[in-house]
Amino acid sequence: MNIRINRVKIQNFRSLKEATVTLENFTLLVGMNNVGKTSFLRALSFALGNDIRQLTLDDFYINENSERASEIKIDIEIIPLNDNKERIEEFDGEIWASYFGGEAIDATEDNEKVIFRSTFSLTEKGVEINRKNLAGWEGVEGAAIKFSLKGLPFRFIDARRDIEEDIKLKTSPLGKLIQQIKWDEDAKQEIENRLTELNNSATENSDVLTHISDNLLSLNDTISNLNGGVAVSPFPKKIHDIHKGVKLHFDDFSFEYLGMGTRSWASLLASKAFVSWEKQVAEEEGEAYNHFLALEEPESHLHPNAQRHLYKQLSDVDGQVIVSTHSPYISALVQLSEVRFFVKNELGTIINDIQLVRSTPEDLRKIQREVLNTRGELYFSNAIILVEGESEEQALPILGKQFFGKELFELGINVISVDGGGKYFPFLNFCEGLKIPWFILSDYDNDNIRRNLSAALSNANISNLENDGRVFCLNYDIEEYLIEDDFLDLLKESIIDLEMVGKDERARPSTVQRITRLTRDEVLEKLRQKKTKIAPIYSEKIISQGDVRLPTIIDELFQEIKDTLDI
Repeated sequence: MNIRINRVKIQNFRSLKEATVTLENFTLLVGMNNVGKTSFLRALSFALGNDIRQLTLDDFYINENSERASEIKIDIEIIPLNDNKERIEEFDGEIWASYFGGEAIDATEDNEKVIFRSTFSLTEKGVEINRKNLAGWEGVEGAAIKFSLKGLPFRFIDARRDIEEDIKLKTSPLGKLIQQIKWDEDAKQEIENRLTELNNSATENSDVLTHISDNLLSLNDTISNLNGGVAVSPFPKKIHDIHKGVKLHFDDFSFEYLGMGTRSWASLLASKAFVSWEKQVAEEEGEAYNHFLALEEPESHLHPNAQRHLYKQLSDVDGQVIVSTHSPYISALVQLSEVRFFVKNELGTIINDIQLVRSTPEDLRKIQREVLNTRGELYFSNAIILVEGESEEQALPILGKQFFGKELFELGINVISVDGGGKYFPFLNFCEGLKIPWFILSDYDNDNIRRNLSAALSNANISNLENDGRVFCLNYDIEEYLIEDDFLDLLKESIIDLEMVGKDERARPSTVQRITRLTRDEVLEKLRQKKTKIAPIYSEKIISQGDVRLPTIIDELFQEIKDTLDI
């Protein structure tokens, strides 16, 4: 029998002014740095009784007028699941119903649920904590909860994990697991006898240990000890100390000599082992138990294939799993319904699930195949520019650096080629679903492109292409547009530079003379023959002019992005 945190509402915690989130059995939190993903996980941890002493004044939301909130409220809704992790109507009567108690279970709708609120209030004595039942998701507070949070352990594992540190800490999952080692009394005595023999043998066969032991024996002259006095024990003497000497090895190497990727991964697997062990013990004892495991950036220090493998292991964890990530490889593997997207504005953090414009099985398949499988980094975009060719895909980042004074990727802006305009809609559907601002720079120079673009915009419920400020139509390919926008001489210089690559400089005068005489149409033909090679050359020439002028429509595009993102 399982349960799941179905909904969470957080008010006034750090950057989370008010955020309501639905959760799945496996939920992925994505978004740029410093948008509130870790804050969300910390809030859940506090709500379920962990790390409460670490709650500080800085955790209370501060508004735009620098006024600090006096209360943090975190509402949690828990629902029952069957063994296949599917929602069912009622909690198990013998375990979860008795654990929560009748007064906590809300049955006002068709399906049972438990809803409770954790309130953290600032007082003169510090932070005061109250937990009360709620009648319905938007209901009023009832009596204080009577169930213990012990059966709802929430473990938050941050990005600084290290198996070598875990093994030293009693509070780590591995440390807690090691402390649960139990021994049969006869076996315990036999092992301790062997440990004594091992210590004696090691000391007798080592001149250094014998020397140390002989010199320390003088303590027996001044300290009365009925148990034999000082002895050197290179190995644990008592079995209850054996965990202090536990070491992990990979082949013949101690983990301390392995890289951080392996040690981080091992730490996560140790946490998974702890969860499954605790659940097994609870089931044997007939106790209510459901673990909530939250992980921050599990991809840390791991190569791409290891990240994909790790996701598979995490998706098999007993209990509910919530993961925050910046990994395009992990993001590309999850279902869209499992993703929660974090963005921040001037008032705080906004958390969105994905509300696609259209979500037929074919639409979902296209987003997974055409967008995420090769472009998982789009989850972390502030804006996306869709273009139809490689020339624009190469040119815009160079021109954008000139306009913004930063690389486009530094601003979270991605430029994506949509394969001749035939694949606009999966990207638009994705952007609309995550509320990522999008912009289009289209050649719009033939009937096929016009049809594809118009159909994609129509499917995205955008009917008026001409008046949509996000769509910029060249009416030519980019090379012809540049000629029409008075960059012909610069384009000729670019052709000269390209043709001179690998040639003796003595050939430059004749090359200059030949290219300079080319007509407009001849220049255009050469440009089209060498599209991908020449785009970076003419882009660099444009931004290296003494009085830099960007192509008119590209300047307008960047200005619209600047205004939209408030850069």
